[in-house]
Amino acid sequence: RRHRYKGAFEFTYVSTSNVIVKRLSTQSRIVLKSHFGYQVSGINIYRDRFLVAHTADTLLLGDLETCRLSEVPWNGSGQERYDFDTERVCVVHSAERGELSVVEYGRNEELGTC
Repeated sequence: RRHRYKGAFEFTYVSTSNVIVKRLSTQSRIVLKSHFGYQVSGINIYRDRFLVAHTADTLLLGDLETCRLSEVPWNGSGQERYDFDTERVCVVHSAERGELSVVEYGRNEELGTC
């Protein structure tokens, strides 16, 4: 199944845990895959560069320019805020948990939480 996102991207669901994300302007592609085999849902792209997706138990983050993807265990509410101002990491603000989490793109673990 295929889905267009804001007229700039196309998501092709190869399986429930495997999605091809294509930038329509350049035809560049990246494969978003849950390493745990979980169903990918709720894919969003911020600033035309940063990918955020959820599964039931994980959070997937990616940088479409460097093609680095991360999947970390996550039990959030879906109301998190994301800070993409630092080049190689994403800072996730979880008001529900009262935490900040830092995830480096390309690593499947949090660098730190406070």
